[in-house]
Amino acid sequence: MGIKTAFCYCRVSSGRQKTEKGGFGMSRQQALLTTYVEEYEDKDGLGYELNVDNIVFLKAEGVSGFSGKNIEKGSVLHSFIADYKSGKIKNAVLIIENIDRFSRANPNEAAELFLGLINKGCDVHEIDTETVHHRCSDLNQISAGLTRSHKESLRKQKLSIKNWDERFEKTVKKHVPLTGRCPGWLKVENDLYQEIPERVAPIRLIFEWYNNGYGQAYIRDRLNSEGYKYNGKTWSNWSVHRVLKDERVTGKHRTQSILRNNFDGIMMYPAIITELQFKRAEQRLTKPGRDKKINRRANTLFSGLLICGLCKAGHILINNENGNRFGRCSHAIAGNKRCVANGFKFNVVENTLIKYLRHLDFGSLNNSSHAVELENLSSELIHYSNYLANVQRTVDSVDIPSETDYKVLKNLEAKVRELQGKIDDIKALENVSVSYEEIVKKINNELMDVSNIEVRQDFNIKIRKIIREIQILKIQKNIVLVSVSFYVSNDVQWITISLKEGLLLSNTYVENKILVVTLGNEIMTYDIESKQYYLNSKPISNEDAYALFD
Repeated sequence: MGIKTAFCYCRVSSGRQKTEKGGFGMSRQQALLTTYVEEYEDKDGLGYELNVDNIVFLKAEGVSGFSGKNIEKGSVLHSFIADYKSGKIKNAVLIIENIDRFSRANPNEAAELFLGLINKGCDVHEIDTETVHHRCSDLNQISAGLTRSHKESLRKQKLSIKNWDERFEKTVKKHVPLTGRCPGWLKVENDLYQEIPERVAPIRLIFEWYNNGYGQAYIRDRLNSEGYKYNGKTWSNWSVHRVLKDERVTGKHRTQSILRNNFDGIMMYPAIITELQFKRAEQRLTKPGRDKKINRRANTLFSGLLICGLCKAGHILINNENGNRFGRCSHAIAGNKRCVANGFKFNVVENTLIKYLRHLDFGSLNNSSHAVELENLSSELIHYSNYLANVQRTVDSVDIPSETDYKVLKNLEAKVRELQGKIDDIKALENVSVSYEEIVKKINNELMDVSNIEVRQDFNIKIRKIIREIQILKIQKNIVLVSVSFYVSNDVQWITISLKEGLLLSNTYVENKILVVTLGNEIMTYDIESKQYYLNSKPISNEDAYALFD
């Protein structure tokens, strides 16, 4: 009588049951399966023996049988089945504690894998029922076992959901901590959530500094230099970013379980950051390139503002080669064919942009429509605020609101924040000229020295509060087209720069339906309504206008 290799499958669904975390489930199954192999007798006359010297353990730790992840492609069980069916594994049997360990997923999907295995000649030994499933086994028994395990999992899931519903209700009504586990800046004491001051302090500083324009790397360095810790360790870029993305700082609950995500958004913890602070940071995080900062390798005054003028999506990355800086679209550099924009000499562009900013008449930017826009936005804000208040009353009227109500509430909150942000931008217009004057004063020889990192970083932070975006596109061998858009203004100004001479060839913008183009000491305009060109206020033909661009 021959000896077959016993492939013993062990599975635990919870991460807390893992062996390295002190879990007992895996070691218990291994001992049980080993004992079965030691004591196995061929009572069914299958013609083979099992031996403890021929055991291979297939371990799946922290993998759910109900979700079907334990039999997905790439799992240890799926790989074993595939290898046996292809002939890579021969003369073997599969041993499981019970059919629940094989799978608790959809019975039809599990049965297809199970039958495919035994039909290829691999017997499945089920210890609990003392049954060996093989080619001639009763299909009804196999089907009933897989169906039973699936239904049992459904029952446990419903009990779990009910239990969590009761716990959430208790938390909402009596403010009792949901569990002993909580965000790292809090602790459970006297059956209440309490702040840990030394952990809360750096989190508040992170949002304060980030919303004031400082980058995540700067914040990391400053926190470490001032002795703040993150879970007992020094701060990293990732830990700063993680804090900025963690909605729990506003007091809201967040879960990783899809079974309980309808409770996301419930006010559960002490709020250490206001909703407005969190959303301001969130909006900045999602804007392309806004978090770039000046670094020593490729120092640029306009870090975080530079966008490719061709694909309109990639950042302009600056590369320093022997003291010369070159700019190119990040998508073009990646070589993924999302952009084919050419690179350009950034030294020339930066110097010319600084000269342009120094002489810019910021007061000439169009703001005539702001009063009307402000009125429209204010009216829209009132409408959505009233709608939000009505939905909030509905949510507050029950202990555990429906998932649909929460989604509507979240969408309305986002809309109100968006409108309020636009209104704040427009109201800030009266202060922009003062800020701009301060910026102009900083444009000097000290600023142009790329070694003055702190001076240039301070300038970068201030200019990002006025300029929304700078798009750059190389349109000819030595010609770059730059568009500059501003906050609190609908104007976009176009600048043409010669890379060869470092000259600003033209400055173009639209004002009251008039296209204005500065050409050296001359000004050409185009009346959009009458379709007429003018040079220094005198009408000229289209041909003469085109010739001026050559």
